[in-house]
Parts: sequence; structure tokens; C-alpha cells
Amino acid sequence: MRRIETLPTPVIGWPVRLALIALMVMPVTTTDQTVRAAQGQAWPNEAYRVEWEESHVPTEAAANTTLAVPVTLRNSGNRVWPASVVFVAYHWFRDDKLVTWDGERTSLPRDLRAGSRATLSVRVTTPSEPGSYVLQVSLVHELVTWFEHKGATMVVRPIEVRRLTRSVDRGGSGFTP
Repeated sequence: MRRIETLPTPVIGWPVRLALIALMVMPVTTTDQTVRAAQGQAWPNEAYRVEWEESHVPTEAAANTTLAVPVTLRNSGNRVWPASVVFVAYHWFRDDKLVTWDGERTSLPRDLRAGSRATLSVRVTTPSEPGSYVLQVSLVHELVTWFEHKGATMVVRPIEVRRLTRSVDRGGSGFTP
């Protein structure tokens, strides 16, 4: 008869076994889940205060193009704005009617402490149809709220969106607004 050798069973006390079992069944939280949890909670209204110190919004732009709009803003609230959840974005209106509510996001250059300022170029895509529009540049606490819903100010500027026309100067290889 063949003898089967077995390894001795290690003796582990109940507290250690329970701890190991707890580690095996505990849910693992990913960074993405942590960010979503932080995003999901609104801050007090005072945290959403912003001062737009400078903005260089053009008065005219070509239809369906992406602009780089330089802005300088200051966190005049009472909380750090994490760059992972606070973005600059925009809305377009025409004849007092909403055209685009949820414009492209532009990241803050870093987390912005209360009292700190940042200068950045906001990416803004113009509407595809020519006409007179109003651009509203704002901040968004992603998946939570727009800053203006908590009493913050926005940059509000009229812009004439023009159709692209072919340039006839020197062969006309480019487009000009």
C-alpha cells in the first residue's frame, strides 16, 4: 500500500482566520469609485464662489470651430476645488433659447485652494449654424452641480457666429471667418 504524505495543517487562531476572511470578502474601492463618491456630494454654497478676473471672449467667431478663450479665475470660496472634479465648461443660447447646455470640459491646471487663481485657455466649440449667440462660461462640479446653480457668477458674452467663406486672396487655399 502506498502511503500519501500530507503537509501538517497550520494552526491559525480564530481572530486571524476571521481577519483573513474579512479581507477576502471586503469590496475593493478603486480610485474611480473614490472620485465618484467625492463627486456625488454637493458642497456648501460658499464653496462655489468664483471671481472671473479676466476673460477674452471674441465678439465674432467662425461656425463649428474650437476657440481657445483665455480666462483668469479666482477661487473665492472656502474649499479646495480638486482639478479631478471641477472643470470650466460653457452653455450657448440663441434668442433666449438653449442651444448647448453641456459644453466641452477644460481642466483646471491644478487643484485650486481657496483664494488662489488660475489662468487657462478654455476650449469652446462654436455652434454650427451662423447667427447671434450668447456664450456663458461657467464651472461645473462634475456629476454634482453647475456653480451658477449655487449662486456663482459666469462670464456672459454675445458672439456673432459667422459662416466660413473661402478666401479669394492669393489662390484661396484657406478659410476665413
